[in-house]
Amino acid sequence: MSLRSLVALSLVCLSIFCVSIAHSDEYSILARTGVTVPIGEDLIYQSLLLSGTLELPAPRISQFGQTLYHTRLGGSGAPAGLNYAVIRAENDTRMSVFRQGLQAPGLPSGVYLAGFSNLVMNAAGESTYVASLYGSGVLSGVNDRAVFAETPLGLQFLIRDGTPLPLAGYPAASVDWLEGNFLTDPNVGGSAIMSGRINGTGLGNGLDVVLRQNGSEFTPTILGNTQLQDAPPGTLFLSTDPVVGPSGIVVYETTLYGPAVGTVNVNGVPINTNKALVVGEGADQRTLARSGYQVQTEPAGIAFSLIFGGSSRRGFNTSGDFAFSASMVGPGIFTSNNWGIWLKRGGELTRVARLSDPAPLLGATYGSFPLASGASFVKLADSGATIFTAMLLGGGATTSSNGTIIYAHDASQTLVARAGVDIPSLPPGVRIKNSSLGLGVKTSTQGHVAIAAQLEGTGVTSANDVAVFLWSPDEPQNLRLICREGDVLGEYRIKTLSPAG
Repeated sequence: MSLRSLVALSLVCLSIFCVSIAHSDEYSILARTGVTVPIGEDLIYQSLLLSGTLELPAPRISQFGQTLYHTRLGGSGAPAGLNYAVIRAENDTRMSVFRQGLQAPGLPSGVYLAGFSNLVMNAAGESTYVASLYGSGVLSGVNDRAVFAETPLGLQFLIRDGTPLPLAGYPAASVDWLEGNFLTDPNVGGSAIMSGRINGTGLGNGLDVVLRQNGSEFTPTILGNTQLQDAPPGTLFLSTDPVVGPSGIVVYETTLYGPAVGTVNVNGVPINTNKALVVGEGADQRTLARSGYQVQTEPAGIAFSLIFGGSSRRGFNTSGDFAFSASMVGPGIFTSNNWGIWLKRGGELTRVARLSDPAPLLGATYGSFPLASGASFVKLADSGATIFTAMLLGGGATTSSNGTIIYAHDASQTLVARAGVDIPSLPPGVRIKNSSLGLGVKTSTQGHVAIAAQLEGTGVTSANDVAVFLWSPDEPQNLRLICREGDVLGEYRIKTLSPAG
């Protein structure tokens, strides 16, 4: 991801004041309220922000700069109740990817787009989403949801609730409910992946399923009520949520049930064995981690407890590597050391960090992976580097300076950012506020980290208390200031930067 793309990602939602200075072509306005929307007659942008805070879902930006953003339309061409749209911006062109009240592409005449959810964009700028439908032949709870994709071929219909599925042995199988939608990188096929539920005679109703696009059809990759391959007989899938990256399905977050699933006692702690991270498909399917089962990287008797959901976080890269945080129970495990971060690369699982491990600050250890701001993430670069949040103990860290972002690669760990300390790119005494660090962070596939954060300290006022920074693994000691509220960009002065990044 380019520097320009990272900056655009952080700046796409800001408020500006016009000032009389020289023009700069480094930044451009994608959309502005009150301005004409060039996707139809008599349309203007009615709302993008609300009092400087995101009212609509955050914009998306691709590796090459194509941008998707949500808007509510105004003007005589947008009647009330039919004024929601998603706009695609590429160079100087604008087109609607979704607009309420228009004919649904690829579906019979008289079927219209109503609601909208799950906008996903891949690195190449292709997108997919789930839309609710109304109109001719649309039955509530039967065929009133569909998935569409916007690719170089235009806006395409992919699949709809009620669609028959080619499932061997079950000729009456059909889609019951489409819930999740994903789009892989076009360099590895560009296929769509869906999650949801299916029905079928002899199969049951409302079974969890993950579907992969094969040409014009969708076929199941994992199905509820079937056996987990490397587990004892009677270990069946109840739910099967895919984690999808650019290269395809990285891992399944599964809930299990059946006679072989139950509670085990690990060092006096009861753990239900009903959660598993599963990789692969068919005969190659295997368990990466499972609650109540041995942690491969730890001494005998130490088992995983919480492996997804709750406070657990995960990340993946374009190669299909996977990182996740999880908790443990067992001998020698206490609340001070019961969380870790693991990396699956190839067929190997390694531990990246664990609470009480030394941190990259002299005399400090990891005390918590969530920050005081509530932010908590685990991200993964293509190199295999893991980027994560951590609060430190010791080493001079205090309640105002213990929040950090860490870059871990192989055996080395580097401090990306720390709250409450002076930064060379800011005036002395101006610091990142501990209670905001981590809330506005984006990472690139190469391991760059873009940070939007609130500031505090010398000379900081409400007019200059938010800034955007960029860290690069090529310059690990340099957290660059990209812009700050009050800065002048071309003909404009930044009034508000969204703390959400």
